[in-house]
Amino acid sequence: MPELPEVEHVVRALRRVIVGQRIVASEVRLAKLITPLSISTFNRKIKGCSIRGVSRRGKFILIECQKPERERGQHTKALKREQHFVVAVHLRM
Repeated sequence: MPELPEVEHVVRALRRVIVGQRIVASEVRLAKLITPLSISTFNRKIKGCSIRGVSRRGKFILIECQKPERERGQHTKALKREQHFVVAVHLRM
């Protein structure tokens, strides 16, 4: 398990490289981590999202994502909530 300084180092390195980039593909290695979504639904939802920020909460890396403008609906509050989400990652070292 990584120590906190290593996690902070990874967060800072990721922040420099991936903020502002778009997600073009994703791979789910453990399906139970994204339940109740199926792997195909998760991959479809995350593809094309832009990365707005990288931070950490304890030893978890949080990647803040936002859907592209063209896919965002402005009809209901539920759709607005789905425009912005966070992916949590843990370094299993």
